[in-house]
Amino acid sequence: MVVAAETLIEEIKNDFCHYLRQGFRPDSLVAELPQLNIEDVETLLNVHFLMTDSVQKFVERLPERLRRIKTSTEKRRESLRGQVRGQIRWGPTLTRRCRSGYRDPSVFVCEQIEKNYNIAENLVLKRLLFELHDIVTANADILAQHPQWLAEWFGAEQLRKKLDQGWLKNVHVKQIDLMENYEITDRMIRATCNSRKTIYKEAANLLLQHQRIMNYILSPNEARDLLSKTIVQPEQGELLFELYWIIKIIKTFEAAADEKIEFKIIGPNQSMLAEWVMNGSTYRIYHNTVEPFRFFVSLEEEGDEWREAAPDSFFHRSGKIREKFDELSERLFDKRPGDSLWGGRPDIILTSTKLGSERPSQVFIGEAKYTESSDYARQGLRELIEYMAFIQDESGQKAYVDQRDGANSDAVLNSPRVQGFLLTDHIDYSQKSSDSIQIFSYGEDGFGARMRDFVRYKL
Repeated sequence: MVVAAETLIEEIKNDFCHYLRQGFRPDSLVAELPQLNIEDVETLLNVHFLMTDSVQKFVERLPERLRRIKTSTEKRRESLRGQVRGQIRWGPTLTRRCRSGYRDPSVFVCEQIEKNYNIAENLVLKRLLFELHDIVTANADILAQHPQWLAEWFGAEQLRKKLDQGWLKNVHVKQIDLMENYEITDRMIRATCNSRKTIYKEAANLLLQHQRIMNYILSPNEARDLLSKTIVQPEQGELLFELYWIIKIIKTFEAAADEKIEFKIIGPNQSMLAEWVMNGSTYRIYHNTVEPFRFFVSLEEEGDEWREAAPDSFFHRSGKIREKFDELSERLFDKRPGDSLWGGRPDIILTSTKLGSERPSQVFIGEAKYTESSDYARQGLRELIEYMAFIQDESGQKAYVDQRDGANSDAVLNSPRVQGFLLTDHIDYSQKSSDSIQIFSYGEDGFGARMRDFVRYKL
């Protein structure tokens, strides 16, 4: 059996927390979670907050607890003519009448006791309800997909309905005015943590917990829960395995780097995770992307070379297959033929760029296979070799990286500019290295030393 997902999580949870604090944002990995439709780590953390037992228990008890929230009282006096509201204060009433010469006996000074809902504890409580309602509303489409671990929000108890009733309909909560220049300070929240009433104490602690999580400060146990409830699904084993190796690679170079590893806050459609400087070069690691290269071969690029090949050659017959497929696809299915002969997207790309240069001088392509099967590993090896053979610069068609600077055809799959590494579970290999490809297995001794030696500049 392959190594258990729980074992992988236990191994990386501390480093995962550490790197999150430093800026590690594996958005490209999160975006691959099909059952969530989540595109970034920030959204994942918000949804994770809703999944915590403490939040769900708080919302579950909310309707009953909101019936007995605290208020302060204020006495307010006012002079009224011809009406009485509250208690008549006869002393001030007679004084007021005396000043007017007792000409108006309908004057009364009344005192009313008013409830004040805008005390610190209530403001903290309403701030938490606002945050929870905002998360649920902003991620309604995600929550509506009913993944099993969010069933509490849509099951028989309907936590979302209870939250809506507390936020939108509760008469007491409506009286609490967050908009009247009341700033919810950290000091106010921390003071509320010491409240004698459980609802306020829990609300304050949950607010602090949410702030900490959204600042990417997770405990190892929180990281374990986050990974196990999202990435650890049957169809996501490969993703967790990729995350495991990415963290292992980054950790390998953390101590050897000349400068502190800089994690990138990446934007849409960007997948660079981190960069560091070592031995006169800048290294950058990417996940699940073709950046900053091109992994695509089009029919147009190949022209009519296949037609000129011998009719009994594989190349000629492959071209005829593609030609017939395009013809029938357009005629029978009204689908315009595509232009792709080959395309791919590696799991991991590690580039090395000399300081002062903009173009990577070396690229290391990684393919991860979460398997103990030698057949599946061989499939990964074939994919890796294809990536190495077809990788091109972004500059244009057929700008193959291994053909730079006038290199001859012998450089194909034999160039120090393009190296590959295969990452697998426990598999017995007769050997783990060749001139341009290295194989790394889960749990092997000396991984760090081998990886550092592998990427040492060879040009």
